Amino acid sequence: MTGSTRAVVLSGPGPVENPAVVGRPVPEPLPGWVRVEVGASGVNRSERVGELVVVV
Repeated sequence: MTGSTRAVVLSGPGPVENPAVVGRPVPEPLPGWVRVEVGASGVNRSERVGELVVVV
């Protein structure tokens, strides 16, 4: 499958203004894995502080 998806990308810890929504290629699943369509997702404070990329 080809195409693109959106990802919330954080450059580092900081205020709520830091995240940016960017386009990313749709990843291909590994052998034995499946791809699941996500209709909605959220980002909470611990994810904003601790993670650098959250796929949406």
